[in-house]
Amino acid sequence: MNKRNRCLSICVTALCLMCLVTGSAFAADADVEQLLFSMAEKMASTKQFSVTMHMGYDVVQESGQKIEFSEIRKVTIDRPNHMRTDAEQSDGDKSQFVFDGKTITLFSETPTDHIAGQLAGVDYQIWIAEDLLPRRIVMTYINAPGQPQFWAEFSDWNLKPEISAKTFVFTPPKGAEKILTLIPIAKSEAASETEGGS
Repeated sequence: MNKRNRCLSICVTALCLMCLVTGSAFAADADVEQLLFSMAEKMASTKQFSVTMHMGYDVVQESGQKIEFSEIRKVTIDRPNHMRTDAEQSDGDKSQFVFDGKTITLFSETPTDHIAGQLAGVDYQIWIAEDLLPRRIVMTYINAPGQPQFWAEFSDWNLKPEISAKTFVFTPPKGAEKILTLIPIAKSEAASETEGGS
């Protein structure tokens, strides 16, 4: 393996380990190789950088249920010997990795519980924090084609917000027009109104 290909191989492998490359396939032609090599050269020649990565993967249980795990990781590099990683997983786990050139420091905390269950046609996961408020929910519709997922993340909870009367007053922007909307009435309600009017 010549020097060029060896450098490309090392850089692409390192990039994959950092989870910056997805599982998408790419063709092994000259243009693609040159693009990958240019990317590797740019990363190798950059002395300082920071990047935020949003990562995720599924773990399939014996029951067939897919348990989702995701993570947000911020990496800061100051070559040749300084690195810091701050990570937060979908279950609320937070961790830090710091290397100051001499000492490696690892720190982690686990502030949430991760619960998974199954209902008819739906697998669900919910993350509950120490304050008993949900932080994340994932629902997988197992009977739908492709088993699509719905997920939601909850943040900035405030159980004692200062709410003014203006909060629930809509002020239309200049030039907006009012459009009448017909709200369907249930048959029982419609029949009652008809009987009452006769």
